[in-house]
Formats: sequence, structure tokens, C-alpha cells
Amino acid sequence: MSAPLRPRTTMAFFAQPVVSFAVSLAVTITGIGYLHDSRWIRAFLARCLLYVVTSSFTLVPLKVMLQVVPYGSPALGIQSQVSSSQR
Repeated sequence: MSAPLRPRTTMAFFAQPVVSFAVSLAVTITGIGYLHDSRWIRAFLARCLLYVVTSSFTLVPLKVMLQVVPYGSPALGIQSQVSSSQR
């Protein structure tokens, strides 16, 4: 019986979402800037974009924390269902 394989992540795994996010953000900002409409509509779209960006940066640390902190950790306030003899 062989040991289970651990999935390995490379730097490209982390770089691709960063580059993709930066390109999409730049293109969206450029599109809002070149939009031939009133300033109010462009300001509203810019504010919506700002909300999306800030909320995504707020949710990322939460997702990382939930992946890193083990189940039953007092940091999350979750009690483990496993007894000490089963660990």
C-alpha cells in the first residue's frame, strides 16, 4: 500500500489568479473611463467595482484561515467530536 499523494501547488498556481485579477481590474477601469455616458453612471460603476474588489480582499483571509486552522481549534470556537484516544 503506497502513501497517498499530497497535491503540490506551484508558484504558477498562485500567480495565475493574481495576474487574471489585475488584468480584469485594469480592463474594467479602462472601460469605465472610456464609457460615453454621464459622470453619475461612471461614478456608480466605479463604486460598484470598488465594492467588489474590497469585498473579495475581505473574504480571502477568511477562506485562508478556515483552510489553515484545524477542525476543533479553539480559535474557531468549534469543539472536536473525536475523543483523545482516537487521535
